[in-house]
Amino acid sequence: MPPSLIEVLHRPESQVQASKAQLDTIQMPYMVPDCSIFDKPLHFDVVRKYMMNRKDVVALAPQLYDEIDAVFREYWGDSAEWTTVNSWHACDRVITRAATSILIGLPTCRDPAFFEPARQFADFVMAGTVGINCLPPFLRRVVGPLVALPARYYHTQCLKILVPFIKKRISMWEDKRQKEGIPVGFLT
Repeated sequence: MPPSLIEVLHRPESQVQASKAQLDTIQMPYMVPDCSIFDKPLHFDVVRKYMMNRKDVVALAPQLYDEIDAVFREYWGDSAEWTTVNSWHACDRVITRAATSILIGLPTCRDPAFFEPARQFADFVMAGTVGINCLPPFLRRVVGPLVALPARYYHTQCLKILVPFIKKRISMWEDKRQKEGIPVGFLT
């Protein structure tokens, strides 16, 4: 960072909003067809208000530990035998499973029908972002939607699972008898 901009680091968050710059860099209008996701980023507020306090972190920590332990054992094996590991492949899966365990919880985060499209979506968003950002701005409107096609495909695959999942979670939340059984996570 240039020394002339150091004072920006000391400004309160209300004066400095990184989300707009991040969304421009990630090229979200190309990657996700529903503009409400990036025009009204509710998830930032949910994380700040409900997942950053000590109580919530303490509640999520055991779940996250268990999932990271399970996924490392799944991809790296046990310590008794030597195993050849593709570290990029394994870390990609560890990060995706850890994130989805916090966001949606068990058992869905381990379900390959959800896990693989979610992982592929994240991978194609990152690859598409790099591709689109390498283009001159005047070409982005033409080529950007084509570069984003794989990400949009996997986004749609995730929605096929997430929409019924979220509807079920909402009905559980509304039914006081089932409220106790709702896992701790982003959706609760």
